[in-house]
Amino acid sequence: MTGGSSIRVDSDGRYSLPHYAELNDAFLAWLKPLLVRTRFPEDQLQAIDDLYEVQTMLAERMQTWTQEWKQQGLEEGRKKGREEGREEGELYSLRRTLKKLLSQRFGTLPEHIEQQIERSEQPQLERWLDQVLVAPSLEALFPSG
Repeated sequence: MTGGSSIRVDSDGRYSLPHYAELNDAFLAWLKPLLVRTRFPEDQLQAIDDLYEVQTMLAERMQTWTQEWKQQGLEEGRKKGREEGREEGELYSLRRTLKKLLSQRFGTLPEHIEQQIERSEQPQLERWLDQVLVAPSLEALFPSG
């Protein structure tokens, strides 16, 4: 017993309060549905009848959750990296193909046209590729001004 108070500490270091059982039951009744919605299997929660068990279970689950979150982050990062790589690869191929067709059709490309191609995105590159075989000149495809 601590200094005349009605709070006691048992041999496990747990506090013993008056009306603890009622408070424990009420709090667990509120907490269990919340924990079920946040990744706890319902069957594990049904076996819990003391708040100290919740503390132990949370400590154990935090390690698992941390690993799951790290894995999810890695997977999302890989997926995003693959998507970005694919997009960059498509742009590279479109630019390379356009330059090759233009060079074969019109000869050596001026530097400003090569730079314009390098700065352009997919929709513009595709428009130029659609027109490269029918354009009468480089100037028709790349008007200066």
